[in-house]
Amino acid sequence: AHVCSWNPAGEGEVLYMSDQAKFGENDAIRGGIPICFPQFGPRGELPQHGFMRKSNDWTLSSQFTSKAGDMVLTFRHTDTEATRGSAWPHPFEAEYEVRLNQDTLTTKLRVKNTGTEEARFTCAL
Repeated sequence: AHVCSWNPAGEGEVLYMSDQAKFGENDAIRGGIPICFPQFGPRGELPQHGFMRKSNDWTLSSQFTSKAGDMVLTFRHTDTEATRGSAWPHPFEAEYEVRLNQDTLTTKLRVKNTGTEEARFTCAL
């Protein structure tokens, strides 16, 4: 789940996208709104920006139009064998909501620890 582009009504592109952006299966897209989790930047012992930025394990869990006319998409990501085998081995559930209309774009990331042990993380959108 990665928002790559958005144009408000009557305006041009408002999200930066590098000319060097790559869109391969294991590439980190340079631009748009990446999801950096469970670590943002080099601020810890994990790989920079974590595994979620490159993850293809997102599923679209809901899609609807709100009463206000907003298109609302919710993507879901849970821990996998690969994430549990990483430097951050915690069980989790993440939801990424993208809400847009002609004038606004809103994103929201919710992360739930589904395990029994404390799990520390940093993130950024």
